[in-house]
Amino acid sequence: VPTSAWLVPLGTGIITVALLAGSITSDFFESFYYAYITRPYDIGDRVLLSSPGSDPTMASLVVKNVFLVRTEFLNIAGQSLLINHSALNCMSISNLNKSGRMTMLFVLRVPVVTPVAKITSLCEAIKAYATEAATEWAAFDLLFDDIVNNEGHLSLKIWAESRFLAHEVVPIYEAKSRLVLFMHTYMQAASIDYVQPLLPTARVA
Repeated sequence: VPTSAWLVPLGTGIITVALLAGSITSDFFESFYYAYITRPYDIGDRVLLSSPGSDPTMASLVVKNVFLVRTEFLNIAGQSLLINHSALNCMSISNLNKSGRMTMLFVLRVPVVTPVAKITSLCEAIKAYATEAATEWAAFDLLFDDIVNNEGHLSLKIWAESRFLAHEVVPIYEAKSRLVLFMHTYMQAASIDYVQPLLPTARVA
């Protein structure tokens, strides 16, 4: 039997195995480095995942387990989600447990026909609410940044700094809900036609 008849297939097989072994070894070390050296999160942390430069496409996830080549997350419904570290390494990760206080942007539409006195009273009432709810809100900044004549409203931006840290999702959204309800109630009582704030709000923290 000619030597080339078995030598060529054997050589091809050895090269294939070597390439596969090299790929596996490379993935192994990259995953190990990502999980235990880079270590963007720990078990129990709440994170947001997104493509670089994009907003998150899903709600926050909680890290349940960190394995050698993948991490197990729990979504808001308690469902398990396994993602390989090779995929996570290409994503932007916001670790809410390592972030500070949450600052939220509310955009409130006020009809352009609203008298100036009522608009002034509305702004003062919102600031007073921040003082009364000091355990939930650290500061409010109110700015009118646009007049949308074709839609007939003023755009009032409310930058609200929460007392809660970014990973305290439930208290944040409870406080947010109470704030929106307060604005709705006040505007009804003041006979200002209420237009729902643009939600979800932007995250700044």
